[in-house]
Amino acid sequence: MEHNFYNGADYLPQDVLQRLLTWIQADEHIRAAALNGSRTNPRVRADWLQDVDLACYVDNLADSPYRLDRSWMDAFGEPAVVQHNALEDGAFITMVQFTNALRIDFSVWSVQQISRVWADSLSVALADKDERLLGLPPASEVSYYVRPPSVAEWNTCLNEIAWLAPYVARALWRAEMPRALDILHAYLIPQVRQVLSWQAAQPRGWQVNLGVSGRWLGRYLDPQLYSEFLALYVPADEAAIWQAVDQALRLSESSALRLADALGSGYRFPYQDWERVRIFIAQIKAEPRINS
Repeated sequence: MEHNFYNGADYLPQDVLQRLLTWIQADEHIRAAALNGSRTNPRVRADWLQDVDLACYVDNLADSPYRLDRSWMDAFGEPAVVQHNALEDGAFITMVQFTNALRIDFSVWSVQQISRVWADSLSVALADKDERLLGLPPASEVSYYVRPPSVAEWNTCLNEIAWLAPYVARALWRAEMPRALDILHAYLIPQVRQVLSWQAAQPRGWQVNLGVSGRWLGRYLDPQLYSEFLALYVPADEAAIWQAVDQALRLSESSALRLADALGSGYRFPYQDWERVRIFIAQIKAEPRINS
């Protein structure tokens, strides 16, 4: 039977492409394969550390040998480290970092889940043995654009910032530096980043892809604002963390106020809540420590 194999030379080094196609063609259980991620993003500059995001759609997911068999890796180099994770509906992903700098994130899905290819706007067909991917549009960032928040998402984000800021202050007062840093970096800053992401996307018609963890946020924010945001990532210094908490509230408030006007009715800023939070944080900071 003649199969459709597409030209992936625009997205992969020729030697990697040929090895992938040879492997896919040899396995009749792989009915379709698609690339996605940064390698198919027309706006991302390629570099030698980019991983290969490959999704394979098989007709034997339940007993796929790739759950345990790692011999397929040999065609691409010597694995340095491998991670295997379960995905939804019985699918799974094997992520391999090879010693030659190549990394492949190899996910395996049932062919019945092939609609996922269409849902990801960065998908590029690599193989299509049953013509299930005919008409797939060119890769674009559309499904990765920052979405305008609903009123509920808006309220939740601002509430979370106001809730987390005193948590950092409490940890500082108790001299719990690891906890203070953890709450600041892992929880509070991502919420601030969410507000700034909305601010970056709104004047551009919500046609902005900021990448994982907002890695391209600096392309769209005023340089001074972006510098102030980066300054939130402080080291284990008590004075710096107190300042970061204050700045997180200030940046979020100023950005949210501008956004609220642009987003329209229903998007309000909780002035009273934030004023009470600031007063509470000041009380914590001023309270003498019992064992300081």
